[in-house]
Amino acid sequence: MAGYNKTGTKSMSAAFRHLGYTVFDFLESFYLHRDEWVEIFTNGGNIELYRRMYENIDVVVDMPAFYFWKEIDEAFPEAKIVLTIRDDENSWASFAYQLRTTNGNMMYNFARTVTPTGRRATDNSTFT
Repeated sequence: MAGYNKTGTKSMSAAFRHLGYTVFDFLESFYLHRDEWVEIFTNGGNIELYRRMYENIDVVVDMPAFYFWKEIDEAFPEAKIVLTIRDDENSWASFAYQLRTTNGNMMYNFARTVTPTGRRATDNSTFT
């Protein structure tokens, strides 16, 4: 999918999963392909890297993949691309709400701090 986050990507993910597709959303991309995304953002990606990342995946949604939809399309030319859009004003309000509720969520902050996965996910030292 080529839609930005907050454009129905969670609903589309749920629909594709309900239909039996294997879906990589933000969490799967971030937790399972974090090193690959660091490589892409640091040195750029290539068709073979995208093929390896998504060779057994049916649907890729949300960030960071939506930004690289053209490159992923080159790696999988037989793929269909779904573009989701949303009114800009409503999209920004929804995104701002998500940031406020996530940052203020005690369980999220606790898990991010004390679990190995949470610490790894928020370790920005590889981006510097």
